[in-house]
Amino acid sequence: MQNKLYLCSRMKRYLIIILLLLTGLFTASAQEVIAHRGYHAKANGAHNSIGAFVAAIESGFTMSEFDIVRTANGERIVAHGPKHGQMRISESSFEELRTEPLVNGEQIPSLTEFLEMTTKYPEARLIVEIKSDSAEEELVSCDVVLKELERLGLIERSTFISFSQQICDYFAQKGYPTLYLAGDMKPKTAKERGYEGINYHSAIYKLKPNWIRKAHNMGLKVGVWTVNSEKVAKWAIRKCIDYITSDDPEMVRELIANKEQTREKRKRDRR
Repeated sequence: MQNKLYLCSRMKRYLIIILLLLTGLFTASAQEVIAHRGYHAKANGAHNSIGAFVAAIESGFTMSEFDIVRTANGERIVAHGPKHGQMRISESSFEELRTEPLVNGEQIPSLTEFLEMTTKYPEARLIVEIKSDSAEEELVSCDVVLKELERLGLIERSTFISFSQQICDYFAQKGYPTLYLAGDMKPKTAKERGYEGINYHSAIYKLKPNWIRKAHNMGLKVGVWTVNSEKVAKWAIRKCIDYITSDDPEMVRELIANKEQTREKRKRDRR
């Protein structure tokens, strides 16, 4: 009887180990690279430009992050801010901002121009970050952005990210995937607020190493920004981070591919 119980216990342990390994393989294979402000390295360094977005898509990166800010005359544009060249965006009109080209020669795009361009790429998934100077303006911008995404049929392809809990709450309460960026929220709280997940700097996860595991156990997605070194990228891949945002998406993709090749080689060697 004792031998049977021992064997059952051993079998259960083996099954648990196998399930954990399978879960790890599944999670790793699902890792995705987000091009931070598009693939701007292939657009002559023009962050948040139409060229950078197109370069990301044509390079196989279907997920691109872009920033939305408001001009002095109420136009929503795609730019990081707070400045464009020497002009403060919040104090300049859209027409004034257009007089200074981006480093690749493009004009700074309006939100509508940018989104209309993305409709030409059905495989594209939009990582939308709204920036604002005030809490009141945040909600106005959320309304404007949501209406434009709905009008162009892009809402189902959009994920929203923000350092603002108010912006995250706005989209999460409407049922849209939302990731919180600031790093000061526990996974449990993000789950309770209806967020799809958390998306923090690697330093936060190193201070709170159990947050990745806890988030995954709750069914949350985990992202990390902005990963520009091989060391941090390898750490993120090893930790099975779901979304890795980078200014050098090619580097991250190659590291993920190398890990997959190593895993496949080990599988073949065991046969």
